[in-house]
Order: sequence, then structure tokens, then C-alpha cells
Amino acid sequence: MQIVFLLISLAAFFGGVLLLGGAKSAIHEILAGVTFLIWAVFFVGAGVIGAIREAAKELLAAQQK
Repeated sequence: MQIVFLLISLAAFFGGVLLLGGAKSAIHEILAGVTFLIWAVFFVGAGVIGAIREAAKELLAAQQK
């Protein structure tokens, strides 16, 4: 799941760059900004998933001792 979130965030980032680079009006710039927000949400989500996965591994290791 973490990989999926990272891939989606990567696609959203490059989509935002392309939208911002080809912006012809203010609405295109706003759309690029929203796309960057989507990138941020998925990027942070991938980090949260990684942190939860690591915490779960530590808890399992502590329970087995």
C-alpha cells in the first residue's frame, strides 16, 4: 500500500508540474495547486503507512521477547 501511495504521489507531483508549466489562465494555476495538495496528501499518507508498519514490527518483536 505504501508503494501505491508513493506512485500516486509521484504521478500527482509530475502532473502538477506539467499543469503549472502549461498554465494559460488562473484556473489552470489553481488546478496545479490542487494537484500539489493531492501530492502532499498521498506523500504524507505513505509516510504514515511506513511509520505504522514499523511500529507494528517493533510491537511484535517486543511481544515475542
